[in-house]
Amino acid sequence: MTRRWFGWLLCAGTVLGQDANVSGDWIWTIQGPQGEDIDINVNLKQEGSNVTGVFDMGDRKLPVEKGSIEGNVLKLTVKRNRPQGGTMTYEMEGKVEGDKINGTTKADLDGQLVTQELKARRKS
Repeated sequence: MTRRWFGWLLCAGTVLGQDANVSGDWIWTIQGPQGEDIDINVNLKQEGSNVTGVFDMGDRKLPVEKGSIEGNVLKLTVKRNRPQGGTMTYEMEGKVEGDKINGTTKADLDGQLVTQELKARRKS
């Protein structure tokens, strides 16, 4: 009986200690300037705890500048050039739960920190 419990604990520790797998195509939903939902195609590639990828917004493609996954916590940094000049940096952190990611996006908008809800779902 003791051996069974010990074996189960070893297996559970291995499974629970692994990072979530975020590689693949996702639909990222963000809030637009008028409060409307905007869907963005995102392709992520995971190698160990490092995550790279591209946010594909049709005419603009924004690469992930910095990405990591630890357990089920995904962190991404994406930068974009603003039409008025300057660069906007988005810091995203979300909890991966199967084929969904929920969390927050923080960005500096003209000196004001803006926080929005982050929602993503894996493309089927």
